[in-house]
Amino acid sequence: MKRRNLKSRKGITVCSFPATKPAQRMIFLESILERDACYLFELDDSVISYDSQPEPIRYMVGEEAHHYTADFIVTFDDGEQVLYEVKDSRYLESDTLELLDLISEYARANGYGFKIITDESIRKRPLFTNLKHLFDAQHNSPLTSDLSRELLNLVKKHEAICIGDLTERLPIKIIDIYKLIFEGELFIDIHSESFGNMSEVRAANERLFGRHILNR
Repeated sequence: MKRRNLKSRKGITVCSFPATKPAQRMIFLESILERDACYLFELDDSVISYDSQPEPIRYMVGEEAHHYTADFIVTFDDGEQVLYEVKDSRYLESDTLELLDLISEYARANGYGFKIITDESIRKRPLFTNLKHLFDAQHNSPLTSDLSRELLNLVKKHEAICIGDLTERLPIKIIDIYKLIFEGELFIDIHSESFGNMSEVRAANERLFGRHILNR
């Protein structure tokens, strides 16, 4: 059975997102909440690729056959593929959960994991705002190699240094630091507080590197 082509469908809300995994491309989505979920997929370092509206899977309700299309298919660095259903938590009633539980059994039988992800986890603050800052910073013009080297050397001299201290000592803007965090050159705690001048950054290393956001 063919995948649904949201770009050509009429009568539904369609938005887009500039995905970068596994390559830069525009993906089409059915809701703003689905678009917001893309920030989690983009910034979780264990995600190597994701796409919307994967091929449907067949499931049975009694003797009647149905087809289910997940909102996303996500491939992780260990090879696992997980189907994600994006839902507004207000509409997760018992009959919906019962149906999705049935679908999850068929997903596993087809070799997929299955997860429901709601607005409460997608838009959790301050994580969601921080992820957007990092993702948007990727398009910022890179620092010169000399200035980037000077910044990284300055960070390495300290166990931790505030963003505000860096922007005072060097001719850089906060978005330059966000870009280096996005690229994995610097480490910052994305979960605890909203980014700002008092936020501390560290030099990325094997112990610190790796943003793991999604629960599998």
